[in-house]
Amino acid sequence: MVKNIIYVQQNEEIARSIIEGIAGSGYEVFHCVTAGEALNLMTRQDAPLLMLDINIPDMRLREVVKECSERFPATVLAIFTDYPNAELLTKLINRHGIYKIFVAPWDTEEIVEQIEDAMEYAEIRFEQLQREGALALESKEFDITLAKMKDSLKFQQHSYYKLNAILNTLLRVTTDCLQGSRTSEEKKLLFEFAGDMLEGVIRAQTTTSMDVGKFEDAVREDMLKLKHVKVNDIESCLIGDIPRVMVANVKALIWDSVKYASRNVKNCEVEVISSYMTNTRIYLEINIDYPSEAPVVTLPDPLEVSCDKMLQEMLSVMTAAIEVVRSDRHISFQMQVPISFLD
Repeated sequence: MVKNIIYVQQNEEIARSIIEGIAGSGYEVFHCVTAGEALNLMTRQDAPLLMLDINIPDMRLREVVKECSERFPATVLAIFTDYPNAELLTKLINRHGIYKIFVAPWDTEEIVEQIEDAMEYAEIRFEQLQREGALALESKEFDITLAKMKDSLKFQQHSYYKLNAILNTLLRVTTDCLQGSRTSEEKKLLFEFAGDMLEGVIRAQTTTSMDVGKFEDAVREDMLKLKHVKVNDIESCLIGDIPRVMVANVKALIWDSVKYASRNVKNCEVEVISSYMTNTRIYLEINIDYPSEAPVVTLPDPLEVSCDKMLQEMLSVMTAAIEVVRSDRHISFQMQVPISFLD
């Protein structure tokens, strides 16, 4: 620890006498005339000990003590006084937390001894404050971690119910679509499509929370697994760390939408854009464009209608609202997606 002392004394003769008496003891003394000057110096100069004459001209003693306590808590205070009043000395120690009191007439050898004791106390106090600061930081980090865990548990609970609803919907719609006069080939194709939709949901559930940059990269990696799909752009309005459930929800929406729209074509191009609607809901738009050589996007037969129904009912479970817009060589999934488990 540095051996600096800041000494406040407006009487130049007394100041010179005290400083000369301390000289040679290994301490560097910075003399100030006012408390304001001393406090200003303390912002630039580390000083474990602040010594003040009791009659400082510009501030009350309790104001100086308050400033030091708030701004320089490791600094130890000592007072020089001409009045050996027992009541005053008790008040200085008990009410103002003054560590050392030097009463006139002053013996510089005794002052040096007391300074050494004050410096040792200052070092102990500094280490204690460091430990308390470290504990406070650990406590704050623990509180943050605990809060994240609580939120995660809420999201996990929400995720379970959401996933259960998705699977039940998929099972129900698949069963409905298999009713009637279906050929074995049609049933096989419907089962395969239901498996594709289920794959998107399960694949998304294996993800974790991530920042927005990694999220966009993860979506692109998912799209690489789909043949004939080219990703033109992914614009995410989300910021910071995205919770696991939100990542899983959006990834499943994108995967199933693109998987559905690309399953019967040789190639297609995908664009994903999003924007905030409210503080608990985003607008997510997934656009799929087909080149001129691709077939026209239509629903020509009951099998296609069944696949479309299966997809839309699944997406409806994961969204607050959804609209599918089709044109000759374009399909757009326009969704309102909750970003809070409370929505």
